Amino acid sequence: MVAIILKETFPSTTKSQRYKMKSVLLIVIVAFIIIEAITGATNFTTEVQAQVQATPPSTQCILSSSQPNDAIDMNTVIFESKVKTIHVEKEVFDCIAQTPLNQTLLKDVSIYSEITEDPTNRVLVRDITIYSEITEDISNITAVMDPQKTVSVITCSKDSNTGEVFGCEENVPQSAIPSTSSCVTIPVEFPVEMNTVIDENSGLVKTIESQKEVFECNEPFNTIKDLTTFTEVFESLSGNTQTPILKLFMTSSCVKDVTTANVIGCQFFGPKEIPVLP
Repeated sequence: MVAIILKETFPSTTKSQRYKMKSVLLIVIVAFIIIEAITGATNFTTEVQAQVQATPPSTQCILSSSQPNDAIDMNTVIFESKVKTIHVEKEVFDCIAQTPLNQTLLKDVSIYSEITEDPTNRVLVRDITIYSEITEDISNITAVMDPQKTVSVITCSKDSNTGEVFGCEENVPQSAIPSTSSCVTIPVEFPVEMNTVIDENSGLVKTIESQKEVFECNEPFNTIKDLTTFTEVFESLSGNTQTPILKLFMTSSCVKDVTTANVIGCQFFGPKEIPVLP
């Protein structure tokens, strides 16, 4: 097709000249395509980078009265003899952002929350999610006494007026937590979760149950302590009877500073064997 167009456009040229012209034209077309692709990728990268900003700091926060109805979930999966449990929890805080505009900021542990504020203020929603992970090898029952335990926090800030995401950040809270006192219990909707998995090779069954409690404390001043208790039951189904082997418990405690709506620290305790009373 290119050769026909060149022949009709330049009838006095020889076949060899038209071949050279065709080669040059093809090089120009390929170069144009490459430049467009690079430019498009650069523009896309610039647009993405513009959206990934640091989450704005906050102050003067209070625990929001608009908490999610079901702010807790837990999943457990098994691969070969490795069992991993992920427990997630969310809370909502109403804040004032530390910005020149003195914007109203919502530190929201749930991305699904809808919060209405004074329309004269620019409302931000901040999603804070705490992930507690427990990984165990159940090929050897003694190995479950030394599981791998981690806690991470992911925070995302959004502008509720425009639906734009300002940015997300992840951090691992320090393992030391302050001692708390003068606390009162805050009711939690649907605090209990439970999962069961089985190792098909050994017939070993693991059931894990979690229960979350929330305490509002005055020492340290204006803090919240989230306490999650995990209980585990290991049983064998390899024979004709169901035989309990081991029962354990462990806890995960996280302390939050309400004024800034930040996680001060999280700490795991255990596992410890649950004694059988006579």
